Amino acid sequence: MAPHCDPRLDAGRIGLRTGPITAASDLLEIRLSGPGGHTARPQLTAGTLARIAAGHAPNAIPASGRLRGTVRMLYPTIREGAGHLVGQVAEASAATSGAIVEVDYRHGVPPVVNDPRVVEFIRAGVHSTLGTEAAVPEEVSMGGEDFAWYQRTVPGAMARLGVRRPGGADVDLHRGSFAVDDRLMVGTARAALAGSA
Repeated sequence: MAPHCDPRLDAGRIGLRTGPITAASDLLEIRLSGPGGHTARPQLTAGTLARIAAGHAPNAIPASGRLRGTVRMLYPTIREGAGHLVGQVAEASAATSGAIVEVDYRHGVPPVVNDPRVVEFIRAGVHSTLGTEAAVPEEVSMGGEDFAWYQRTVPGAMARLGVRRPGGADVDLHRGSFAVDDRLMVGTARAALAGSA
């Protein structure tokens, strides 16, 4: 089991979900290159508009550009062909301009897919220690988590640990303003882990 803080859930609540709970996070970089030129004569260029990072002057079409980002998905079977599909789409998109396309697709963390038996094991522990109202349905997050690597070896599940003061405002977990009372988190985690041990 991997507990993860969730400031949208009240302390004393544990968010559970069977199946995907986080997404894969793969790195994508597409480099486009071709003849550059003036914007008055785009037909003589490969017309790469791109940060996209491309060029410096507003009236000059650059000879190369680079796009970077991440590709997120929830299901491992879909992820298997994603790099190839992205390459096909990039090449088809650039074909009309004559640009040369290089796609660098790197697999990052896989999605966390909660095992149903492990989720039920955790749910039983939460019910016995915190009560039946403590286990609540959890939403899918498009964030990536390294816990997925463990699941390649053993079945597992990630649970969301409520850390919001009851009645408190929702805050974003990855903002500088996020703060949690450690006593709330530790008390809930101990109870949940004791029940599922």
